[in-house]
Amino acid sequence: MLVDGGSSDNTVQIINSFAEKSPIPFQIIVEKGANIARGRNLAIEKAKYEVIAITDCGCRLDEDWLENLIAPFAINPETQVVAGWYRAIDAQGQKHPFKGVPLLDQVEPQSFVPSSRSLALTKSAWKQSGGYPEWLTLTGEDTYFALELKRFCLHWAFVPSAIVSWIGPQNWTEAWKKAYSWSTGNGEIGYNAWLYRMLGKKIIGAIFVTIFIFIILISAFNIFLQTPVWLILIASLFLIEILAWIAIKFFPYSPLSIFIGDIGTRLMQVQGFWDGAKRKSKIDLKTPSSNTRLSVYYGWGSN
Repeated sequence: MLVDGGSSDNTVQIINSFAEKSPIPFQIIVEKGANIARGRNLAIEKAKYEVIAITDCGCRLDEDWLENLIAPFAINPETQVVAGWYRAIDAQGQKHPFKGVPLLDQVEPQSFVPSSRSLALTKSAWKQSGGYPEWLTLTGEDTYFALELKRFCLHWAFVPSAIVSWIGPQNWTEAWKKAYSWSTGNGEIGYNAWLYRMLGKKIIGAIFVTIFIFIILISAFNIFLQTPVWLILIASLFLIEILAWIAIKFFPYSPLSIFIGDIGTRLMQVQGFWDGAKRKSKIDLKTPSSNTRLSVYYGWGSN
């Protein structure tokens, strides 16, 4: 089942043409203006089987992905949710070099909040948890849904061999946009507010330390070179900007570029969360009454 949110190119025609030749039958549903959450809910609602496997368009599924993902349902009929795994790759299919993507050796299955890139569940679990949150602006829907599944469903399985590959950001500009977008969704649902607050405090502290060091260096140059402070300041900022642009543009994997890119990512995460959090009160008004415990359960304002 595929859902199109009202694309204006030839996506639907191309998919329908492919469907006629595909050995695996599938259906495409078109609903103009549907966000990600609405699209997922619509597809699940139309599905006729009890076990639902979910991924994203554009992902590359390992050949044994589906077999591995649904195995726990056969092993234990009480299974309600199965979390698979996903890895970020570049356009050439190689390991993704940028930070910000999860690593398997860092995952604790009991606390893991899975993405819907690789997820399976029963239709009953979907109904019980309330489905994906269609009232969110765009992102954060799979995080919200996964947390609600944890709240309502006791029988989970984690299958790291059910692997989906997705093409991650191809440059730092794309990485910053992704970081902002994902964090905006987290801000709207109030997820990990304490973590973003801590990150914001660290950034503010780092800015003050950097300014202090910068002032000392400018003062030193002023003493030794007898050059006006304003000229040194302008020249320094211009040089830093040029070096940063060269590193990001031509040497994206260099230590300097990674350092700059990581700082930019953190800034975008804090800004995105802040912008999302400012909309949270309006978002909460759209939340169904069955989920009124959301803000408390996810820790918004509890730290």
